[in-house]
Amino acid sequence: MSTHAIVFDRDGVLTRFDWAGAREVLLRITHLPLEELGDRWQAWLNGRALDDALDESEQIRAFLSNVARDLELGRQAHDELLRLDYASFAQGYPDARPALEEARRRGLKVGVLTNNSMLVSPRRMLASAALDDLVDVALSSQMIGAAKPDPQAYRAIAQALGVATTSCLFFDNIATWVEGARRTGMRAYLVDRSGEPRDGVVRDLSRLDAILAQEAV
Repeated sequence: MSTHAIVFDRDGVLTRFDWAGAREVLLRITHLPLEELGDRWQAWLNGRALDDALDESEQIRAFLSNVARDLELGRQAHDELLRLDYASFAQGYPDARPALEEARRRGLKVGVLTNNSMLVSPRRMLASAALDDLVDVALSSQMIGAAKPDPQAYRAIAQALGVATTSCLFFDNIATWVEGARRTGMRAYLVDRSGEPRDGVVRDLSRLDAILAQEAV
């Protein structure tokens, strides 16, 4: 079947996050390990799904103010914490934008499907990595109510893109999630940036053009 859309995972496929750098900065300001801050953030959201940058910005600002007050950090630390932008620790992989541009050049729809372990809006890191302008639809598991490899997650992104799952090409860096995509009829590839290319596995997204050309035969 012809490819009408390409769906990418976000973290590890299109973007990478400097966890060590974020951990160091937050520990210096709050004296709390990143994991504890993550638990506090999850409790703060209480199951709420963040689906746009404005909602995210308001929630993060309120959360960080609450953390600063709770820990009695003082005004200087409070202000420094509120100035901190987590997305500044995110970068796009060098092959990400060329791949998205190739998809656009071919007239394909582009989707991002993330399980979103950070519980943030799906687009903020894409925007920080200068990729958001090339993405038609970005969905997180929190927005859908189902996480990869649940078939509902893959069907939701296909429906949002206005295509059938069988007309989607899918890229993810988690083998279980790639298998989940295949079970819904997507042609799926594992992105293994530390491994060697093999059947169904690519090292990065630079082979997208060749994959699309092969599928068109």
